[in-house]
Amino acid sequence: MIHGHGNDGYRLGRALRADFSSNVLPGGPHPALRERLVRSLDAIGSYPDAGAESFVLAVAASAGVPALNIGATAGAVAAIHLLAQSLRGRRHAIAVPAFSEYEDAVRLQGGEPVFFAAEELAAGAVPAAEVVWLANPNNPTGELVSREVLLSLVDARPETLFVVDLAYAGLCAEESLRPDDAVVRRNLVLVLSYTKRFAIPGLRLGAVVGPEKLVGDVVARGGPWTLNTLAIAAGRFLLGEPVDDEPRRLGCLAESLRMQAMLGELPGLSVRPSPTNYFLLRTERATGAALREHLVREHGLLVRDAANFRGLDAHWVRIAVQTPHENAWLKEALARWATRN
Repeated sequence: MIHGHGNDGYRLGRALRADFSSNVLPGGPHPALRERLVRSLDAIGSYPDAGAESFVLAVAASAGVPALNIGATAGAVAAIHLLAQSLRGRRHAIAVPAFSEYEDAVRLQGGEPVFFAAEELAAGAVPAAEVVWLANPNNPTGELVSREVLLSLVDARPETLFVVDLAYAGLCAEESLRPDDAVVRRNLVLVLSYTKRFAIPGLRLGAVVGPEKLVGDVVARGGPWTLNTLAIAAGRFLLGEPVDDEPRRLGCLAESLRMQAMLGELPGLSVRPSPTNYFLLRTERATGAALREHLVREHGLLVRDAANFRGLDAHWVRIAVQTPHENAWLKEALARWATRN
């Protein structure tokens, strides 16, 4: 289980001015969703759908895919671990840098994964394996392999099952895969998350989309009542009655590009370009952990130390943009860091 993840300010024992460590849409849940959840509170007196059927039907209607190809999960991490259980005993490869839960989930099932550079995906240089794990966009780099290139790779390796985590697809300026891409292929399964795009990490709302047999096995392993009543209500509302939150999403992506350009000009700091709301920042003068500690102690700002992402060294931090006002605080703090004696 991952420790040292984003949004862990509660472990610091002090108040923060802003949190740049968790790459969800800034500003919290949409007010319309808050109102819907308040109206749904009385429903917690009854059991939720045993298989989250009403949420699954909402996903199916929204994505235009059969419900039998969709399984509800309590967030993307639950989906990752359930898939690893279903795929126990196979040879696994993981594209790195990567979210550590892929590796943890495989190892918990007795697997010994091999690793390869995520940058090699576009060239089709994937090691021989029965299961390949990757995120698109990648976490923590934000880099994205185009839909066409990725599907060409999947189709060229019919003997390999590709598990593609789309947790950040909703906060990316470029298109990733689509749910129907997995329905028409026997060797592709997608992990969906509604946490990032809709800023609801506390509700734990996700899904898997893929071959009917594999999805059925994942659902069976998850057991009944995978999703609670409020999570189901949120999912049905967000997918069935979409709120107009596009300006906020586009504004966040524009802020990311602006911050990447500004911070990349600071001495001793370099930015890894990203089309998402988050990006990697490298500091040459110290470790990412030291920079994180400095920002918390001197400025009350929290960034994500990226040292526990396999494939990165200790000099990287991940930054998820926040509001323009909060971003200005971070820019000023990093400018002082970069220019101090």
